[in-house]
This record gives sequence, C-alpha cells and structure tokens, in this order.
Amino acid sequence: MGTEPTRRAARDGKVLRRRTLLIAWITIVLASLHFIDHVIRGYYVIDHGLDPSWNHSGWPFLPDVTPFTASLVGVYGLLGVGIWLTSRDRVGARYWLTAAVLLAALVIVVHFVGPRAETPTVIYRSWDDPVLGVLAVLDTVAIIAAVLAMGLNAVLWVRRSG
Repeated sequence: MGTEPTRRAARDGKVLRRRTLLIAWITIVLASLHFIDHVIRGYYVIDHGLDPSWNHSGWPFLPDVTPFTASLVGVYGLLGVGIWLTSRDRVGARYWLTAAVLLAALVIVVHFVGPRAETPTVIYRSWDDPVLGVLAVLDTVAIIAAVLAMGLNAVLWVRRSG
C-alpha cells in the first residue's frame, strides 16, 4: 500500500493525463474547423477574384505545396502522435509543453507576423458573410485558447510530477 501523498500524486497524474488528452482532442477539432475554413476560403478567394494573398490553402486541396501543407502535417502530426503516445503512457507533460510551444509559435507566426500574415482582419474579410467571418475569427481565437490551456496544463503536470 502506498502512502497518501503517493496515492494523491498518482491520482493527480491520471487526472492531468486525461485532461491533456481532452485538450488535445479539442485542439484537433478546432484545428480541423480552421483547416476546413482555409480550404473553403481558398476556393472562395479564387472564385471571386479576391486578393490572392488571402488564399492560405494548398496541397492536398490545391496543386501547390504551401505553408498550409506544412502546417497541416505538423499540427496533425504533433497532436495525433501525442494523443497516441500519451494514451499508451509513452510521453507526458514535457512532450505536451513542447507541443504547446511549437503550436503557439506556428499560430503567432502565421496569424500575426509579417506582411503575408493571415490576421483576423484577413480571415474576416475573406468571407462575404459577416457571420461566417466572425465564426472563422472566433475559431482562431479558440485555437489560441486551447494551445494556451495545453501549455498551462503541461506546466501543472510537470510541477506535480516532479
């Protein structure tokens, strides 16, 4: 039989692991909605002759390999592998802290840095319908919140696991 602090640490570890998996799945859902938004807006920009710099889609939906392609592979790779390995107790808090930092860097660079950044204004203006524009921007904000939650949860997990 373990001592009370040992049992509490094990229980906390299980709770944090489950919470991590939940956050990762939520992030995958939000990212999927965001990637779908990219694809639809890409076609919309092309079909309506909008500013081509607003098209942030790419292979496998358009012929060209673009940063969209790399982010698609990177995001699903990090999250999918992380979920699979975490569910088998192969990785833990440090993996998710690293994943959160990498995903946060990706979101910041793609959406807020440089002249080709896909800012919330670009996302909103790419849609003809204000409701769809607002929903697309809110999804981006929700992704940022999910990645922040992932990072904070990972820090808490590291601190509690020692």
